[in-house]
Amino acid sequence: FPVTINNTWSKVASSGLTNITQIKNDTATGQFFDPGSTLKDDEFGTSLAINENGKIIVGSAPYYGTDNSGSIYVFKSGSDGSYKQETNKSNNVNITASDGKKGDQFGISVSINSIGDKIAVGAHNSAIGFIGSGHGKVYVFNSSSLNKWTHETIGANPFISASDKNVNNYFGRSVSITSDGSRIAVGAFGATVSSLSSAGKVYIYNSSSLNGWVEEKINN
Repeated sequence: FPVTINNTWSKVASSGLTNITQIKNDTATGQFFDPGSTLKDDEFGTSLAINENGKIIVGSAPYYGTDNSGSIYVFKSGSDGSYKQETNKSNNVNITASDGKKGDQFGISVSINSIGDKIAVGAHNSAIGFIGSGHGKVYVFNSSSLNKWTHETIGANPFISASDKNVNNYFGRSVSITSDGSRIAVGAFGATVSSLSSAGKVYIYNSSSLNGWVEEKINN
């Protein structure tokens, strides 16, 4: 299972156990987070991310719902050190894709920038168009001053997708955002390269104020 740790080594997020451990004065005390809306087999804690100062933690449940559409949950530490859940603009603690569909597995991967105001979320099983599935998408969320998480719009869509998208590429199975939130790396482990099936690809996107997220060209 993946594990993330912030730069100050004060907090560790352990995936698979949905357990957040705080380390203070060499004494570890366990806190188990329960979003309150997860059900059997939602698998909350499949992917986790923590920002640099350890105050914002993102946990995913990619099999959330009876249709496995997926959800993420955001927890923020207050001045007293306790964590409280944040919401989307509709005051829902379940932060989901606006165009989410059955089997998307939104939240299979998550990443957060250093200050904790931008989250990238993978939905590797998403379909684009009407043929097949597993093309994959990545969504970017911003936090407003009211601690409401909202979609970034990428062109006419609420998601990033590969320029050469194809069925079963599984774009978004892994995702990583830079500390300043200006670039996102996305893995597509199922992509074909030079007729080699599932050879895999990695895409890089940079943030443009005019065009949203733009796929960078890489010279091999």
